[in-house]
Amino acid sequence: VLLLLAAVIEASLQCISTCPMVERFQDRPLHEPVIVAVVLVMMSTLYFGMFLCCMRNPHAWRSRWWTLVIFHICFFLSLISYCRGVLTSPGCIPDSWQVGVATEDQVRKLVKERKRSGELRLCSKEMKYKPDRAHYCSSIQSNVLRMDHYCPWMNNCIGHFNYKFFLQFLAYTVVSANMACFVMLNSVYDSVFVPGTTVTILGCAGLAGLLAAVLTPFFVFHLWMLSKNLTTIEFCEKLELGSYISPYDMGVWANL
Repeated sequence: VLLLLAAVIEASLQCISTCPMVERFQDRPLHEPVIVAVVLVMMSTLYFGMFLCCMRNPHAWRSRWWTLVIFHICFFLSLISYCRGVLTSPGCIPDSWQVGVATEDQVRKLVKERKRSGELRLCSKEMKYKPDRAHYCSSIQSNVLRMDHYCPWMNNCIGHFNYKFFLQFLAYTVVSANMACFVMLNSVYDSVFVPGTTVTILGCAGLAGLLAAVLTPFFVFHLWMLSKNLTTIEFCEKLELGSYISPYDMGVWANL
C-alpha cells in the first residue's frame, strides 16, 4: 500500500511539474506566483459566494438558473483568459532587427517613429532597432511589440500577442463580478440564512462589488482606447497635448 501511495504521489508531482503555469514561475521570485495565487483566490471567493446563496439551494437554483448559466460561462472564460494572458509572451523584437544584422536603410523602410533628432530608435540594452510602438519593459527585461503596460496582476507585460486575452479577462470578470454582487445582495435581502452564512455572503458580495467598481470603468477605458487604436503608453504621451488622435487609427471596426 505504501509503495502504491508513493507511486501515486510521484506521478502527481510529475504532472504538476509539467503544468505550464508551474513551468512559467520556475526559478522566479516568490512574490510573482503569490500574486497569481491571490487573483485565483479572489475568483474562487466569488464562486464560493454564489455557491452559498444559489447553488446549494434548489429553489434558488431553479429561480435563477439562467443567471447562473451566464455566470458560469463568464467565470470560466475569465479564468481561461487570465491563464492565457499570464502564459502568453507579449511579443519581442526578432533577432533580425539586431544591429549589424539589419541595416539602417532596411529599418527606415519599415518604421515611421523616430527620435526627436530624427534618428532611428535603438535599444541600448538589446542593441536592436525598435519597431513602431515597441518599448523596453524593465519588469521582464525585454522589448515588447505594441507595448501597452505592465500588469502586476498578470505578472506579465501586455503587448501585441496577449492584449486580446487581457481585454477578454477584463470583459468576463466585469460581467461575473457585477452579476455576483447583484445576486448575492438580492439573496440576502430575499432569503433567510444563518448568521455565519449571511456574513460570508456579504463579505463575498463586498469583494464582488469592489472588483466591479474598479474593473468596470477600467474596462470601458480600454474599450475607448481600442476604438482609437491607442495604447496606454501612447495615451499618457498624448495626455499633455490634449489630443488623442492616433496615427494608427483605422476606424472603430478596423481597430477591433
